[in-house]
Amino acid sequence: MAKHIEFRNSWDDLAAKLIKFPAHESNVQAGDGTTTSTMIGTYLIEKSIYYFKKGIHPITIKESIGKAFQIVESILQESSIPVTSESELLALARVAVNNNEKDAKLVADALLATGKHGVVLIEEGSSFENQLIVRFT
Repeated sequence: MAKHIEFRNSWDDLAAKLIKFPAHESNVQAGDGTTTSTMIGTYLIEKSIYYFKKGIHPITIKESIGKAFQIVESILQESSIPVTSESELLALARVAVNNNEKDAKLVADALLATGKHGVVLIEEGSSFENQLIVRFT
């Protein structure tokens, strides 16, 4: 949806592109998280403008965002819980597909088939049924 938004005003369009990029990357990398990325991106832009207007140098703002990212990444790494069973994997998949049990089973099966470091690609199809096709390259 966001990729289709364009503005006539070049500044507005630039701001929209700054928000669209992380949303797109979230969708490509994780298949989800576009709303979260959009909200975080909007907040970062608003706060960056606020501090810039207060006289903070843009490089200082950028470096501060980088430091904050490292802190958040560290906290997430420390608090992450490994998925160790098929039932935990299914529960996680269920959340990812909005509690659709059939789709959750497909996602869990795909992850089990590809392994811990595998890649699962979900593509839009032309049939009415979801299906799992496993290809190893």
